[in-house]
Amino acid sequence: MVRKSGFEPGKQVMSVNRPRELDYLVLNSLPKGVHIRPVRTDEVDVLYQLAIRHFGNEIASFDVVKRIIGHHPESAFAIGRYGRSRTFKPLGYVALLLLNRAGVSRLRNGQLNAADPDLSLLCRPDEEPAGIYVWGVVAPGKAIVGLLKMMEVLKKEPYCHADIYARPASKSGLQLMQALQFERIFAGASPGEKPLYRYRRLINRNGARCVV
Repeated sequence: MVRKSGFEPGKQVMSVNRPRELDYLVLNSLPKGVHIRPVRTDEVDVLYQLAIRHFGNEIASFDVVKRIIGHHPESAFAIGRYGRSRTFKPLGYVALLLLNRAGVSRLRNGQLNAADPDLSLLCRPDEEPAGIYVWGVVAPGKAIVGLLKMMEVLKKEPYCHADIYARPASKSGLQLMQALQFERIFAGASPGEKPLYRYRRLINRNGARCVV
């Protein structure tokens, strides 16, 4: 999912052998000054070029990305810093597919075309997502703090009921996912397809309230 195998929330180091609940991660003892916000129109091109540098051409087209963000503005969050002039400088991003029930079903069956998803499988801004698919993440260096801040968003309504789905982009990404209690639920519909992992939200396991 990301290019770094771990980080340290508080004093406890996270690893496959010492897993942490993703819903319980907190923002302690981490580099300050890193912020997230929904991607703005004038940032899409910059962040898309950043994605190409990290992943090559094996990503959704620019037009598809714009269409998904236009459908739901919180489908992508920029990670960055504010300069002295209060200008936001993007350093990375988190991109999501906010799925409705039909979208989750297609994803779990290996029938969701993540490179060009049908908008009918995505929830609208006024709807609560049934599942959240991590579409793409670039978080180099200190920008990895943005992943924790993204979780602060996803712990709250309307996102806290939605299980999180992802495919590892690397061995280190897989280790991070396993350290955060992601479990493999689908091996892949075709040879070479990366397996699908799911983080089952705490609220869906024990009927608790949203974690805040």
